[in-house]
Amino acid sequence: FKQMDKEGLGYITKPQLVIFFTKKLGDKDAAFKKAEQFFKMMDDDGDGKITFHEFKRAKTQEVVHSSKNIIKDTFLALSKNKKSVDVDTFKDWIKDTDKNVTGKQVDNIIKNIDENGDGFIDFQEFETAMKSADDLTQSN
Repeated sequence: FKQMDKEGLGYITKPQLVIFFTKKLGDKDAAFKKAEQFFKMMDDDGDGKITFHEFKRAKTQEVVHSSKNIIKDTFLALSKNKKSVDVDTFKDWIKDTDKNVTGKQVDNIIKNIDENGDGFIDFQEFETAMKSADDLTQSN
């Protein structure tokens, strides 16, 4: 992020990304396309800037979405019995992972994940949740 935010403003603009990718790729047209892709993926609020939080969230999601092993390892680390994670442990993990998440968002996440309402999240519920992380904070 710091390599792209040369001015240290705390956000990245599309022209900064084009410059960064032009240096990496050597092709301005390819760099422009790559910058467009980054903005579609990362500029959550559509303000034309990618903040560090947006960048971090997108990169984290990219890793989680692309690796089932990371999902499984995370589940096993959170699970005391290797079969499920209790919702209190899961809530604590969410709060530790994203300091900006609100109590209401955490409640919505749990409501969306713990489909059978038993107070535990099994691996299938956890995996589904991690693959659809964007939708979890929205209430049904």
